[in-house]
Amino acid sequence: MIADSITIIPRRLIVDDRGVFIKCVTGAEKDLPPRTGEVYVVIARAGQRRGDHYHLAAREWFTVVAGRGRLSLMDVRSGERLDLHMSASQPASVCVPPGLAHVFINDAEDGLDLVIVAYTDRPYEPADTVPHVVPA
Repeated sequence: MIADSITIIPRRLIVDDRGVFIKCVTGAEKDLPPRTGEVYVVIARAGQRRGDHYHLAAREWFTVVAGRGRLSLMDVRSGERLDLHMSASQPASVCVPPGLAHVFINDAEDGLDLVIVAYTDRPYEPADTVPHVVPA
């Protein structure tokens, strides 16, 4: 089952007069490799989708740092689906293993961008990314 293969890690939200601080990767997470992969930011504009692919080998960790939206997951072997609603106001990191198609959908009605900080355990390899639309 998808729910058994992903890891959801609650994160501490620190807010003060200057803004917000969320630690997305601490180095203590299960399944982190001994070497560093890539950290990147993904922005989904209102009503837009980002992703619709899966990886053959890469594992990714996603943390929403601004806005809110839906992470839709699909096991490409079984067709099983799982939707997770994520927001910066309830910070969590989701670890998605290889073989799970994923897409972030900014379906929030406030018109704000959905901003995601992501980490992958290996450098980008085009052959590792397989396009796969996750049905809405």
